[in-house]
Amino acid sequence: MITTSAHIPSPASSPAGQRSQAPSQHRRPQRVLLQGFASDERESISDRLRLAAVEVSAFRSGVDAVVVPNNCPDDQRHQAAANGHPVWELNQLLAGTPVSTAQPAWELVDQTHMRILDLTLPITAPSSHTPSASRFHLCCGDTATLTTIHQVMLAVAMDWPCLLQGPTAAAKTTAVLWSAHLLGRPVLRLNCSGHSDTGELIGRFLPQSGSGHWQFHEGAVPQAMRRGQWLLLDEVNLAAADVIERLNPVLERPSSLVISENDGALIGPGGAVVHTDFRCFGTMNPAAYAGRNRLSPAFLDRWLAQTSVPDPDSLAYRQLLHFWATGEQPDILLPGVGFFHVPHSSPPFPCLQAVTDDLSQVAAMHHHLMLSTTDQDLDDHPTITRRLLLALVQRFAGLCTNGGDPQRSLRRAIEEVYVRRMPNAAMQEGLRKALRLQGLDLA
Repeated sequence: MITTSAHIPSPASSPAGQRSQAPSQHRRPQRVLLQGFASDERESISDRLRLAAVEVSAFRSGVDAVVVPNNCPDDQRHQAAANGHPVWELNQLLAGTPVSTAQPAWELVDQTHMRILDLTLPITAPSSHTPSASRFHLCCGDTATLTTIHQVMLAVAMDWPCLLQGPTAAAKTTAVLWSAHLLGRPVLRLNCSGHSDTGELIGRFLPQSGSGHWQFHEGAVPQAMRRGQWLLLDEVNLAAADVIERLNPVLERPSSLVISENDGALIGPGGAVVHTDFRCFGTMNPAAYAGRNRLSPAFLDRWLAQTSVPDPDSLAYRQLLHFWATGEQPDILLPGVGFFHVPHSSPPFPCLQAVTDDLSQVAAMHHHLMLSTTDQDLDDHPTITRRLLLALVQRFAGLCTNGGDPQRSLRRAIEEVYVRRMPNAAMQEGLRKALRLQGLDLA
């Protein structure tokens, strides 16, 4: 957390070594350039400055000042001032500004409504198809996750079909299920594949045991429409186009469906009522992934709420490991929405507190491996996602539970979970060398 200082240091134009209060002629800047900060610090610092009504620019032109780290060496301060801009230390710029406190990302408003981020929505009593809280005890509310949940909740509020696109293990499905848990909504989840057919979606005739008769059994779509369930279509672009486009009228506003596979019954205006709680969600990997089908513009146009979910960055992995170790969720600024944190909890893996100093290196290692395997042939390169990071922590926790030394246990777990996953000896030794340079010698 960035804190403000009661002492206000002067801009860099003052003589070296003097840290007196800023002269009055140096007005507080409104647009600044950050210089001298580590790349993984810049996002959180930019968020804090935005809360203080200071815009952070990526370019030097048009800025009012350059902001440098607190207690920055004089040579770096003079370098920052080389183009004639005033130089402010971070604490100097933040001094005197109100410290904004992150509010809970969600809380009950009354017995029938919950505020989730900046949206207030009705809640219902959970059913057997409502995701339980236990599914999310390992989930960290980082920027991408809260942004995706906000998109899901906006789609719920507006009754828009919602399509989430992103890489494997980017928490697309988790965002929908977590949202359903918060609102008490039942979810009917269908995993699409190249073998999916309209029988799964709409329905099919099946023989009745012992009678010799055939009876029509409705599929996931009409069931969800009638019962007010959230229909979640995972990996929607794995299904064949002629199958998945059977959903086009369901995605229209208002939603409707003619069950031509049976008796032509209509669900929607003029027919059976569509439950007011019915919503439709889809998730998909980018079309570049193997086996994915390119969806038609007409089909995509019907998903009124669409968002691209990014891969986690190094900061997100550090926040995740910190949460697993301490139970503390990060403070997240969502521009135009607010400043939030998911409610804190007991730490899922308190054993990580014994290796706190190594967690940043573990996050950096994981992120580097993820980037190095992105866009590679997945037959030759391992897939690196949050699931692998969880496997590492679970293995580490198991070793510690059995009395292992934490430092040795962490290095053993990295060797077993990450290094052995590399497909050849050269890549394994390359990873060991990179880890040694980061202070994680596996020997």
